[in-house]
Amino acid sequence: MISTKSRYGVQAVVDVARHGLQHPVSIRAIADRQRLPEAYLEQLVGPLRKAGILRSVRGNQGGYVMAKAADRVTALEVVTALEGPLKIASCSCGGRDPDCLEHSLWRRLETAMATALADVTIAELVHQARSEPAYRI
Repeated sequence: MISTKSRYGVQAVVDVARHGLQHPVSIRAIADRQRLPEAYLEQLVGPLRKAGILRSVRGNQGGYVMAKAADRVTALEVVTALEGPLKIASCSCGGRDPDCLEHSLWRRLETAMATALADVTIAELVHQARSEPAYRI
């Protein structure tokens, strides 16, 4: 399963990409629109800034903007910025046995998941959010 940290992180980045074109977006605005805990979002923006996904703007009307174009940021970048490299599970041999079928399975799943997340840009999610009224992001 994708963690809450990753889900909220993707929601926050999509919100900034969608609403932060004219002016920076505050954590409070993201939390209100996405119905997410403000205190939790505050913990996520640091790693997203460090990864070069978000940029902070200081001042009275400060907040967050995209550090690079939304079509150049993938869901995988957001997830790995918050979680580190994808790891589905550890096999019983700890990866030491090259013939371990369990190890092979988990690596294949990790590769498939990474590929799927890398194929989706934040811009695509913004477009989807605009075209589907019930979509919360």
